[in-house]
This record gives sequence, C-alpha cells and structure tokens, in this order.
Amino acid sequence: MLALSGLLGAVALTGATAGTASAADELPVYAVRSEGLTPEQATTLQQAFGLGSVEHTPEGVVTFIDEDRHLRVPGIDRGAGRPDESGQATSQTQLDLDAVRGLRAVPLDEAAKRVTETLRGVGLLPGNATASASHSTLDITDANGNALAGAPLDTTVTFDFQLDGLPLEGPGSKIRVSLDGAGAVTQLTYSTRVLARAGTVQVLGYDERYRRCRAAAYPLQLGLADYIYWAPPWVARPPVYDRLEPVLRCRVLDPSTGSSSVFHLPGVLGSPAPTPDPVVPPRRDSATDANAGVGAQWTTRVDVGSSGTGTCQSLSGVPADVTGFNTRFTGAGVP
Repeated sequence: MLALSGLLGAVALTGATAGTASAADELPVYAVRSEGLTPEQATTLQQAFGLGSVEHTPEGVVTFIDEDRHLRVPGIDRGAGRPDESGQATSQTQLDLDAVRGLRAVPLDEAAKRVTETLRGVGLLPGNATASASHSTLDITDANGNALAGAPLDTTVTFDFQLDGLPLEGPGSKIRVSLDGAGAVTQLTYSTRVLARAGTVQVLGYDERYRRCRAAAYPLQLGLADYIYWAPPWVARPPVYDRLEPVLRCRVLDPSTGSSSVFHLPGVLGSPAPTPDPVVPPRRDSATDANAGVGAQWTTRVDVGSSGTGTCQSLSGVPADVTGFNTRFTGAGVP
C-alpha cells in the first residue's frame, strides 16, 4: 500500500505582521495594477531557477513541471506485462524498497531560504510574502498495515500573503516551488497581482458576520468567521477582476467526522446575504420505490469553481483549462 502525505514545517522568512479586523468597521480596498508576469519577468524566473523552459499563459501565470523527476518513486523495471483490457501493451515496475529507504530531501529551512533568496535576488519576491516548507512523503506498507519503507519525495516551498494584516488567498495569489533531493526544481507555479490601496469600504460588524456565517453553515457548527482578501483566478475576458474587496471566510465543523471546511461570503456592508439552500428531502430507496433515482431534486446549490492543485496545477495547459471552466459557468450564471 502506498500513501503520500505532507508533513508541514513552517519557516517564516519575511517580516509581515499578522493582524485582525475583528472589530473593524472599515477595511481597505485594493486596485489591481497588473496581473501576472511579463514575458521578460517569466524569462528571468526561468533562468533564476535554471529551468529549460516554462509555460507562460496570456494572463501572466508561469508554471513548470519536470514530469520525469517530480514526486518520482524509485522502481525496478520488470519488463513487459499482460496487455490491458484494450489490448494495449503494458510494462511492469517493482518498487525499489532499498532505494526508497535511501531517499533524502532538502531540509525545510534550507529550502525555504534558498527559494526566498532566489526570488529576492531577481526582484520577484513580493513584499507581503512569507515562506513555509513541507515534505511530500511516501509510506509503503504490506497488506497487514506493517510499515515496509518511508521517505520524503521532495521539499515544497509555498508562500502566504497578507494585505494590512489580513490573509490574501486564492488561485490568483500563489507561489509554489518544489525541490528534489538534489535541490533541483521539479515543479513551479507563480501567479500574483500587483495591488495598490484604493480607499476603504464598510464591512459587517462582529455580530452580523457571525450571524451570516452561522445561517449559511446550518446545520453544521460554525468555528470561525473572519475577513480575508480573495484573489480569484485570471480571466482573459469579462468579468475581469480589477479590484479586491474583503470577503467573509466561514469555517464550519462537522462533529460527526471531526473535519472542517471553509466557504466565503460577501463581507461588505450592504451586500446581499446568499439565499439558503433548500432542505434536501429524504432519499427514496430504489429497491422499494420505482420512481426513485438520481435527479435535480437531490442537488442543492453549489459554488462552481476550481484551481489546479498538487501536480495538476503545473501541467501544461491547466491554467487555461481552469480559467475556461470558471468563465464558462460564471457566464451561465453559476457562481
């Protein structure tokens, strides 16, 4: 059995000071001055990390992935296997447990420092960015759950962003660099905006924002209601996001599973509260009800959206595909 996991070890390397807006009546609004990197900046980024080539989208997102080395698991070639169900040829690979046990990764603090200093050296480190690093780990067990081998596959450095002490999150605000054991970059994503403060807006007070989050979260338990700035994905055509306003981040808890999830609501004073989802009727048993089945009656309103994550976020064409997906549903009136 194989298991991939991330063991987080945060290493703060820049001096952004965290803050809250728990009692604030107003918060800043930010105008988008530019989106993404220019072709010249993309080339600078490529050369800084010694990459042979990068993907640079029209919106300025820069991505790279080394498909041969990113999250590579050592294996032993065992030759041709049986044809698959379509008659296509297959190959057999056996896990190389000795090689797995010998895997080493760049230490967390060293990786965070190296990536941070590389970006700073070429002028591409945002002033509001703080680095943290984590390992993607491989754990191998037998059929009885006994551990056979385990090791880190890479070290990934990501950056958290803040605006006036509040988190700046979303697919339009992401820097991520993965290093293999030798320190070579195997995956990179760079997507940022240049922002400038452009006035303020009134926001919901403490009681109102908790009431709004609690109503939207029902029947789950509300754990947190606070403000963030949300950077949506780039779009090549309307709606174009030319400003960022504070939004309400609601974290809900499911006591039955112990899990939590986050959703966002409008947080500016005067913005309409979302319409609650309809109550889902009891599901009919198809074994006893001939009219039972899967249909629209079982589906509540959902927010449609996506962003490339993990390995997928740097595959060629993924940013354009994700943008097209989000734009298509937004244009059809689906949030």
